[in-house]
Amino acid sequence: MQLAQLDPSFLFGLPEKILSADAIVKIEVAIASAVAVAIWNSYRKRRRLRSALKIEVTLTSDMHARTYTQDTRRFLEEAIKRDANYRVTIFSSGEHVVIGNLTDDISYIDPYVARRIIMFDARSRLIDDVVAYMRTEDFTSLPYTKKLAIVRIPFDLQDELQGLAMQLKAEL
Repeated sequence: MQLAQLDPSFLFGLPEKILSADAIVKIEVAIASAVAVAIWNSYRKRRRLRSALKIEVTLTSDMHARTYTQDTRRFLEEAIKRDANYRVTIFSSGEHVVIGNLTDDISYIDPYVARRIIMFDARSRLIDDVVAYMRTEDFTSLPYTKKLAIVRIPFDLQDELQGLAMQLKAEL
């Protein structure tokens, strides 16, 4: 038994034989449109992300600037000096929603700026952690000199945090 032979010339021009010229043009337009939409969505996402990060950096740095002033530092030092059991009641900056959820979206940001964002977030969280520790019983049981050293940490980090915030606001 002999197998049927296919004419190889049948394969050449198959799309044109199956589809009309109008259908090919429509497919090309659809592909070009899909690429344009993907590029536009990427641009919009990058823009929204930068805007959201700028807002979060601004809010966090403003809150820290209002909270960690030299007057507050002197007040805390005096309060701890007067009362060995004084509990510090400074509110933290809270969760960093945009920065905290910045995982896959980090690729939309320049690596240099991303490093600054990570440094900003680390400083802010460290300040919040120190303040949270100052509310504990362990803190109140420390000697006066150690308490003062711990109280100074957020105020010292505050200056560095504000510097990072200014750089980020300019870069975002």
